[in-house]
Amino acid sequence: MAPSLSQAYRRRWWMAITSIIENLLFSAVLLGWGSLLIMLKNEGFYSHLCTENVTEAHTNVSSTEQTVWPSCVEQEEILNLGFTIGSFIISAATLPLGILMDKFGPRPIRLFGSSCFAFSMALIAVASYDPKVLSALIFIAVSMNGFGGICLTFTSLTLPNMFGNVRSTILSLMIGSYASSAVTFPGVKLIYDVGVSFSVIFWLWAGFAFLVFLNCFINWPAESFPGPEDIRYTAMVKLRGTTGSPPFYRSVCSPIFLWSIITMAMTQLRLIFFMGAMNKMLEFLVTHGDPNASEELVKEAEENVSLYSSIFGTLQLLCLVSCPLIGYIMDWRMKECEDVVNSAEGEKSHSGPPKRDRKIQKLTNAIRAFILTNTLLVIFGIISLIDNLPIQVVSFVLHTAVRGFIHSCCGGLYAAVYPTNHFGTLTGLQSMISAVFALLQQPLFMLMVGPLKGDPYWREVEILMFLSAIVMMKNRRAITIEQHVGNIILFCKVANVILFFRLDIRLGLLYLTLCIVFLMTCKPPLYMGPEYIKYFSDKTIDDELEKDNRVTWIVEFFANWSPECQSFASVYADLSLKYNCAGLKFGKVDIGRYSEVAKKYRVSTSPLSKQLPSLVLFQGGKEIMRRPQVDKKGRAVSWTFTEENIIREFNLNELYQKSKKLGKTKGEKFERPTESVFSPVPEEEEPEAETITAMDTESKKDK
Repeated sequence: MAPSLSQAYRRRWWMAITSIIENLLFSAVLLGWGSLLIMLKNEGFYSHLCTENVTEAHTNVSSTEQTVWPSCVEQEEILNLGFTIGSFIISAATLPLGILMDKFGPRPIRLFGSSCFAFSMALIAVASYDPKVLSALIFIAVSMNGFGGICLTFTSLTLPNMFGNVRSTILSLMIGSYASSAVTFPGVKLIYDVGVSFSVIFWLWAGFAFLVFLNCFINWPAESFPGPEDIRYTAMVKLRGTTGSPPFYRSVCSPIFLWSIITMAMTQLRLIFFMGAMNKMLEFLVTHGDPNASEELVKEAEENVSLYSSIFGTLQLLCLVSCPLIGYIMDWRMKECEDVVNSAEGEKSHSGPPKRDRKIQKLTNAIRAFILTNTLLVIFGIISLIDNLPIQVVSFVLHTAVRGFIHSCCGGLYAAVYPTNHFGTLTGLQSMISAVFALLQQPLFMLMVGPLKGDPYWREVEILMFLSAIVMMKNRRAITIEQHVGNIILFCKVANVILFFRLDIRLGLLYLTLCIVFLMTCKPPLYMGPEYIKYFSDKTIDDELEKDNRVTWIVEFFANWSPECQSFASVYADLSLKYNCAGLKFGKVDIGRYSEVAKKYRVSTSPLSKQLPSLVLFQGGKEIMRRPQVDKKGRAVSWTFTEENIIREFNLNELYQKSKKLGKTKGEKFERPTESVFSPVPEEEEPEAETITAMDTESKKDK
């Protein structure tokens, strides 16, 4: 009989420790493919395909007969196909698992997963007795291995809900043990190299998987683990129900989720391909693709591949150390946040004075974690381009760190933004899409061992992939078509500089010089289109803003040298053409020229402040609101200056409808609107008609 939720809470530390060990030994062990591939070759899996094009020979060191099995490109391709299928299932199975876990809880999924893992180990052991006939069983085995492993991992991700404010740290340990499970096969290979039989190792492994089944059967409850926001663990309140949540389609169609899919898909392909092609990469670094390599060089390549694949596998244990770091980032200042608890009356009560908003802090922490992870990913890509074997150890470390960080970041972001009942399905959907994209790993591998003749360092393609990712990230804040095109052209120039330097350093210096000269001599054009905007100076701005309390002003503080201000000029002009009226007017002031105005209105002109441009709404000469907002430390809160954002934030549609009444009451006593979009404005006399454009002509709408 399954234990209750309160019993599981008392056993939570035992469950957490055993889950970490089980993830380490039974979850994504298939990611240690490099070591398993060597053992499969030694055991003769698909060696019967090597009737021609024999590249090397492998000796079964665990056999007393010292059988020598041939190896070839065809064998590597079909075995790598098994890895592609297994790694695909590891990611793709999370979607149905998420749906099932949201409905039935983690217990039945964990029981079924441990059974699948045990069966997969038994199949590999059986296939090793006659690999010529039973080699095909490896595809069933790796499929069930991947499915069983992800069942154990996915169900363990809900267990940290039992740990309150340190939930992200425990979650990171779970993900770290999952990422570190790639060390398992290198460890098994060491036992195999000592002389222990391949079949014996996998039969024992199947038996240990049965212990995971027993542990889950005894200790895991039938109920799902609720989040800390749903239950007070200190008071042991039983979860009775949850409040309504937004529809699922809104979560799926949100920009954050769509961008996370793009990021995770590209990262997954990069990481999976590196693991699948790592042995070939290491071999190429020794032989440099020489088709007529000497026996000594081939032997040296084999030794280096074995050594560095073991180093790579051992370094996977770093995930257990590095993942708590990302957990610490995700939990940063969470204890200082406002503790909101549902009282018996259903109202929110505060256990102390409010300090920080919990959701905002969660989102901030997740963004910081994503920035760190993507920075490490870019550095990993750069180092992997270096044609030096010892340097690749650094890329191994970065690969391990990114693999451990990326899932924690994504999970933390979903937990901060989306309802808890959407977490499992969203995570599963993202993983499935990433898995489908990662299937490109197999054709890329075939391209590498085929037309590229074993050369995995096609740097031009990698450079273009990384620059494409940077362009997408940069264009996220672009607000005009010209800005999108400009970003693409800029980073194409960067790619050309790198490629020219690789071709000939003289060509690289020449092209770089031409780019610098072009940048210094050809300035981007200023906007010269139609607009209804009044330009202020340091002497006129105060008088104009205070001239008529009934007139609302939207003023842009800009600098001509700022690229962001140049891009925003056309957007601001279009807004002035649409919304300018007698009671709503648009102005601009160049604070790069009038520094005193910048100081008075607290707008920093520093390029690092990110306060340019700034839009400020004035009524009666007083500031009502501004974008971007500035925190207490003088840092601008990130905001995108699109036309839709400005209309929504400044409520321009409603403000325009109420402000244009001023133009209809000329010659009559002005009556102030009964409601104000922002703060009430005192009554004053009707102002004289004034010009609003740079040509000092009257607005077309006023006419």
